Amino acid sequence: MGVFLECLRGALGHIDDLVFISDRHASIEAGISKVSPYATHTICCWHFGENMKKRFHRKDVANIMDSAARTYSEFNYNRHMDELHRLHKDAFDYAIAAGPHKWYRVHCPQRSYRLMTTNVAECINPCLKFARQLPMMTLAEFIRNMLQKWFHDRHAAARSMRY
Repeated sequence: MGVFLECLRGALGHIDDLVFISDRHASIEAGISKVSPYATHTICCWHFGENMKKRFHRKDVANIMDSAARTYSEFNYNRHMDELHRLHKDAFDYAIAAGPHKWYRVHCPQRSYRLMTTNVAECINPCLKFARQLPMMTLAEFIRNMLQKWFHDRHAAARSMRY
């Protein structure tokens, strides 16, 4: 993870308000804080909800947490968290222990432009099935070429549309 993040930092340079969205894996957070100490690391709400479903075997508590995470107001956040506390105190404690500043939209110290999940990554994962075995720089080049082709094809399709 560290090598990839070092290469990414080299390619992007220093960005003051950089936000990383990932699952709650400790090595990702450690790598981000080492390579980009000023970046903000947030937890993907989808992964966080899936972890809650697996841990507590309750879809309803994951849905309440997701509602709390996505709200824009402190009032609604508190309302959802109160409901979560009433329904399942352990799930409430788990959410609080994760750090609301990592998954609650309003408490995030940086603007994440409404992105709260790694959905783009989830879409790309199947396309990288064979490429995961490549060396890191070759993998990065593969991803760049793939995205460039996607954007080119979509741009060409959009330009050919009749108004």
